[in-house]
This record gives sequence, C-alpha cells and structure tokens, in this order.
Amino acid sequence: MYLKYFASVAGLAALMVSGQARADADLYIAASAGVAVLQETDIADDSRGIAVETTPVPGFLLSGAAGLDFGLVRIEGEGLFDRHALDDFRTLGLEVAADGEISTIAGMANVYVELPTPLGLTPYIGGGIGYAEVSAHDIGVAGVDLVDDEDAVFAYQAKAGIALTALPFVDLVLGYRFFATEDLNMTGETGGAVDLDGLKTHVGEITVRFSF
Repeated sequence: MYLKYFASVAGLAALMVSGQARADADLYIAASAGVAVLQETDIADDSRGIAVETTPVPGFLLSGAAGLDFGLVRIEGEGLFDRHALDDFRTLGLEVAADGEISTIAGMANVYVELPTPLGLTPYIGGGIGYAEVSAHDIGVAGVDLVDDEDAVFAYQAKAGIALTALPFVDLVLGYRFFATEDLNMTGETGGAVDLDGLKTHVGEITVRFSF
C-alpha cells in the first residue's frame, strides 16, 4: 500500500527535475533543528473502553536535506526525525498521568518558491509530501499500558520563513513548519486495536544551508 506513496514522491521529484533540467541549478545541503509542539491527539483503545487526549506536547525535530536551487524555485529530498515525551492526558474533563513517547521518522519531497530581495533576505513558502513511520513507545495512562507499536502512513507539510545570506554559499534560515500525518492504527498491549488521530506538529526551526 505504501509503495504508492514512494512512487508518488519519486515521480513528483522526477517531473520537477525534468522540467527544469535545462536551467542553471545549484546543489545544496541543509541541516535543521527546531522546537516542535504536538497538537492534542486522541488515543482510543476500544477493546478496553479507554479514550484519552494528549495535552500539547513539546519536543524537538531534526532534519537533513539535499536539493537543487533554480533561483525562484527549490526542490529537495528531506529526512526528518521528531520526538515527544508524554506527561499527561485528558479524559472525562480530568488530567491523568501519562508515560511514554511518540516519535516519527519521515522522508519528504519538498518544493519551495523564493522571493529574493536586495537586502540579502529571501522569504519563502513551500511544502511537501512523503512517508512517515510513527512509533508509540510504551504509552500508558495512570499505570495502565496502552500501546507499544508503530504504523507507517502518508505525511505532508507546509513551510515558510526567511533566509539570510550570511557568507558566500552559506544561508541561515529561520522558519516555521507544520507537519502532519494520516490517522494511525496500532495494536495495543492486550492485542486489541488502538487508534490515534493523525499527528499535527508545529515547529519553529533554524536551518543552515550550504550551496555548491
């Protein structure tokens, strides 16, 4: 099932590259680090009648990318990792103690539109699609183990920010990222199904980009 996502990403990247193949392009690599906040996420274990909602969960996101810069347009492939440790849940209007963490490894194909200015500042907007493997590590509520499993799903993101040319061939980028996945279906500790809403994460990040 997920081969179609890889095929879609690869096909999109190939189409973009072929369409710009005659243009001058700079190769670049980039590394990013950011503070990530996971929105409230519903977790339901129907076999035991347990339904909880996470509170907003701070965490971090790290990513690396390589791409081609055509001037007004950039295309890239990106790999990312994020992690969020759970502290508490809400259920029936009450807060209860939580354990465990949620982490994601994803591969994304991204497209950006840039608007250079004479001041050396370059605003941009962009987005991408890809594939994510989401892991629920030893998640429990009030001492009751819920799930320790993973699922692979379609993922998408939107990005915006501003780049500053700090040195020749080196840009510093301050950006915002919204990263999201499809709903998740996992197997709980008792063997029953555990469903998680699609993850939605807001990220403020700093990127260093090297052009060649």
